[in-house]
Amino acid sequence: MSYTVPYVHHPLHAREFASAVRETVSRLADYPAMGKPGRVAGVREMPVPGYPYLIPYRVIAEELQVLRVFYVRQQRSGEWG
Repeated sequence: MSYTVPYVHHPLHAREFASAVRETVSRLADYPAMGKPGRVAGVREMPVPGYPYLIPYRVIAEELQVLRVFYVRQQRSGEWG
């Protein structure tokens, strides 16, 4: 299955985007409270700096669980899981 990622069409841009996502998740692993409370109970949200993407996540038993990487202009569902 392949996905089209808006704003990330060139291979170099795709690598930069992937790096930004990894860096954001790495910071969340160190500081999980840095995201804001999300729209769904028990879920927090963190934007990917420089991109119109959001990372909804939760922490359960000290484990960071990234639920997805979400394009902010896409219709959101009621659940992230």
